[in-house]
Amino acid sequence: MANLLSKAERRAQPGSYLASAITSDKSKTWDLGVYPGGSTAELQSINDFGVAMGWGDVPIEGGTETRMIGIPLFGFNAGQWFESGVSSGENDTGEAGGISNTGIIVGNIMDSNGWPEAYAWTPNHAGVHLGKYSDDDGSIAIAINHSGTLIVGNSGRAMPDGTTRVTPLAWISKVIWNNGRPTLSWEMHALPTGGWEKAGAVFDGIALDEWGGWGVNDL
Repeated sequence: MANLLSKAERRAQPGSYLASAITSDKSKTWDLGVYPGGSTAELQSINDFGVAMGWGDVPIEGGTETRMIGIPLFGFNAGQWFESGVSSGENDTGEAGGISNTGIIVGNIMDSNGWPEAYAWTPNHAGVHLGKYSDDDGSIAIAINHSGTLIVGNSGRAMPDGTTRVTPLAWISKVIWNNGRPTLSWEMHALPTGGWEKAGAVFDGIALDEWGGWGVNDL
């Protein structure tokens, strides 16, 4: 799978590498373990209600596979892991993924062509394939705002010279009514790069050709 991000993946091993709490601010550290039957877990984001999301290996017939996972830290379901039900392949997309205060989780799954595809889902509900830009090979959703109305990420295409052209994207939520019932959908938009993607626009002889939306607020 082509890597659309440049940041290195970090994975926490169960029962290892616990950070020491800072006594002065009375903080605490909990070892959350891993998804039942798995061996690795990596949490990427958390919302204001204490629900965290990330990546981990989930047991399947004949072994395990990487999927998006989540865990509530507070409340009745605290400590009970959940997962997307869809393979994300080998997670080489670094620090991609987020969760809104409305419970929408974004990241990527494995497309049939071997590239990642941007994906949004909520526990116990069918997920949404967010798609990719134009004739690109793959896409990833990197972040979502608190209110769950905007998603940002990027879309990439392998070029003949061996590089990957990456386009920054935003997905805007839209409610569609069908027979009196609302359905949430997402409209994709390519974000402008102001001509900075052209060779020499910023640095002599260099093209800034890898772009992405890394965060988005509610305004």
